[in-house]
Amino acid sequence: MANSKNILLIMGNGFDLSCGLKSSYNDFFEWRKNNLDRIIEKSGLDEKTFDEYVENEINSIGYKKNFNEDLREKTDKEYLKNNPITRWDCVFVLVKKYISPDHIKEWNDVENVILNVVTFLLVNDKKWLNLKIREDQNKFFSEEVKRCFYSKKPLENDKAILSKRMLDDLNIFESNFANYIRGEVHSNELYKISARELIKKLARRGVKEGEIANVDIFSFNYSLDADQRRSYNEYFERTNCNLRINSWYNIHGIVESRHMSMKKSNIIFGIDMTDLLDNNKQSTLTNTLLNDPRIEFTKSFRIISEHVNLLRDTALNSEEDKIIIYGHSLNAMDYSYFRTLFEMFRLYESNKMALELYYYPMNDTDTIHTEERANVEKLVNLLVTYSKTLGNQYENSIVDKLVLENRLSVISTGKENEYNKIKSDVINDIKPIIEIGNKKGDSDLLSPTEKFLLGTVLSNTKPDISEWTDNDLNSFINKWKNKGYMDRLINAFKKNEDILKNFKELADFIGED
Repeated sequence: MANSKNILLIMGNGFDLSCGLKSSYNDFFEWRKNNLDRIIEKSGLDEKTFDEYVENEINSIGYKKNFNEDLREKTDKEYLKNNPITRWDCVFVLVKKYISPDHIKEWNDVENVILNVVTFLLVNDKKWLNLKIREDQNKFFSEEVKRCFYSKKPLENDKAILSKRMLDDLNIFESNFANYIRGEVHSNELYKISARELIKKLARRGVKEGEIANVDIFSFNYSLDADQRRSYNEYFERTNCNLRINSWYNIHGIVESRHMSMKKSNIIFGIDMTDLLDNNKQSTLTNTLLNDPRIEFTKSFRIISEHVNLLRDTALNSEEDKIIIYGHSLNAMDYSYFRTLFEMFRLYESNKMALELYYYPMNDTDTIHTEERANVEKLVNLLVTYSKTLGNQYENSIVDKLVLENRLSVISTGKENEYNKIKSDVINDIKPIIEIGNKKGDSDLLSPTEKFLLGTVLSNTKPDISEWTDNDLNSFINKWKNKGYMDRLINAFKKNEDILKNFKELADFIGED
């Protein structure tokens, strides 16, 4: 029996971004703003943008205020039906308006804003935790956030009622985000191929020829899930990759699941359990959790209440040889997950488990050393936080131990992301087919059936593939896969070995969902 390596692959949003999916909060808010601005423009109101609309209406926002009813009568009913405006949409408009210019990039940090708002409204409305609001505007910002969620009827502002109101609106906000991600996944045929190839590249790195890589995937993303595991494994087996995905778990849910007991969208935003403890250091653990009204907004609580655990179809391996972290910012919001995983696999006690952090160099080569240093600092902070759970004798030694045992690596992914690489590979595979199609008038080369099928597949595409946009390429792949042209072309060209080879190679690489 061949030797095997067990690998835990932890995926952050940087994984999806590297594979060509526009999955950042910034991408979502841009999509949201474009649609809401379009609605405001068509509504006939004096305001030109949704931000202006919120700012002008904020004084009258109360529990009975319903943006959707007001605007639905004037404009796009279908969009507002599927993606209703929420109080959280208004909160993010206010954060962007009032946040300090030095921290403007933080306005769309969704989970940190949630932590600050629920803490302010449910625990302490005298100050903000770490939102850097301009000092001279703090009072206005605080009052306007209250107006987003408070009712004009004092009895309806009881903390239990207020908490439910905030959580109900958060569920809708999450559903809107799920709708956006689902649309991006469905319109990007190359994304799943890029993700498959990146998993293969990461899993096979450092694994000897002939060894089998058994991979457990622990994903913070909402896009791919355990259903994809099955089709990927079929491809890996068919192409003799010596690679198998053992389990796949989306810790914060998935935008679309075939699980019979799941809702269509089951994703969660939330706060880390340690945030509750850090902000209540004077209390005991039990009293803090029992009495803290924010408990319903923690990720752990919501994973249980939203039944996200049902998405896990198999368990992790009991032992791992390597932990790979790809595309995760290592922010404090997710520290508890990393701490639990490190404890589960006994990172400190092990003398063989390697830990690799991959990061994408966002800036130019002049700052690459600075970026590497910043990512090393993030990893060290994470490890030191984990070591505090082991006891004082280990607190300052875990990083030294991993370095001395050659078990710690911080690796740049390089500037070229996986999506661009896969796009280039697919275009090279398609190019001979385009050339064949452009010669379709040559009766000696193609039969009538072959001409017809090839002409149908290449309809509405540009003769010069170098002019194709991402939409052209995705449309071509979608037609091949979803309308059955792959099999029909392979069958039609079965007597033409040279051309058939191109079709088979492309069909195998594109694969099936």
